[in-house]
Amino acid sequence: MIKAFRLSLLLFFVTVSFEMNAQNEIVDFPRNRLALVMGNAHLPSGVDANGEKVWKVLPSWGLDYDYRIDEKWAIGIHTDMFIETFEVTREVDNGPDEIIERSSPFSAVFTGSRKFGEHFTLMAGYGQEFSKEETLSLLRIGAEYGWEIGENWELGLSLMFDDKFDTYTSWTFGVGVSKFF
Repeated sequence: MIKAFRLSLLLFFVTVSFEMNAQNEIVDFPRNRLALVMGNAHLPSGVDANGEKVWKVLPSWGLDYDYRIDEKWAIGIHTDMFIETFEVTREVDNGPDEIIERSSPFSAVFTGSRKFGEHFTLMAGYGQEFSKEETLSLLRIGAEYGWEIGENWELGLSLMFDDKFDTYTSWTFGVGVSKFF
């Protein structure tokens, strides 16, 4: 009698398990995304040839990779490069601002992102900006809006804010093309 009860209980749990798996359809979707982004970086603390503080706009390129954990969450590495050499001001405690030069800096940022709805994504990350003068730590927050332009292709607009700790900030407006695979 006990063996029959145990066997019935086992069959019940196996049947329920199969039914639960059948109800929870596994949605297959491309987990990888590679994006090429062309942008304009806006630097509020830029310095012109006369040493005056000005708002600078510089061309930039980005190459981003994301791995989608599920349909809403992703982790990735986003890289950017300013095409030009430029100068910015750095605030110094108890003294005048310091002028620093950045030679075509390259940044690599580890990001986490969450998609809201079909098109809108928010992201945040931490990384480094490298140039021959100095390496800076940075914190990035941003938003992206994308439109499907073909099977597993997307056109996106992005707005990113980078805070290079204790040095300078930048806003980057970008247009990118993404491939999901």
